[in-house]
Amino acid sequence: MVGLVVVAHGGLAASLLESAALIAGEPERAAAVGFGMEEGPDALREKVLAEVERLGGEVLFLVDLPGGTPSNVCARIALERNLRVVSGVNLPMLVEVLLVGEGETLDGAARVALEAGRDGVIDVTDMIRKQDRG
Repeated sequence: MVGLVVVAHGGLAASLLESAALIAGEPERAAAVGFGMEEGPDALREKVLAEVERLGGEVLFLVDLPGGTPSNVCARIALERNLRVVSGVNLPMLVEVLLVGEGETLDGAARVALEAGRDGVIDVTDMIRKQDRG
C-alpha cells in the first residue's frame, strides 16, 4: 500500500487529512506535515523525512502550491528516493487517494490524485442550472 504525506503551509495539511478521514475513514498509512512561518526549508525537510521513514516503502506527497516551499522540499526528496509529488491538494483528491486499493502502484496513486483533483473542481451553480433545465 502506498504511503501518503500531505504537506502544506500552516495547518492546511492536518485539516485536510482530518476532513478526509470523516469521509474515507481513518487512514492507515498517511501523515500531515505543516510548514509554519517560523520554519525554514531545512526544518520542513526533517519533518517530511521523518514521516517518509515512519511510513516506509513508496510514498506519494500531496502538496498545496507548485513552487512553494512544501512543494520544493518534497520534490527534492522525491527525486532522491524515487517517490512522487502532486500539487494542488484538495479534499476530493485526498479522499480518492485514501480510497485507492492496496494493490495500487505509486504511479497509479499519483494518476488517481491528478484525475480526482481536476474532476473535483466544478462550477456547482452551473451544474444545478443545467439539471433544472433538463
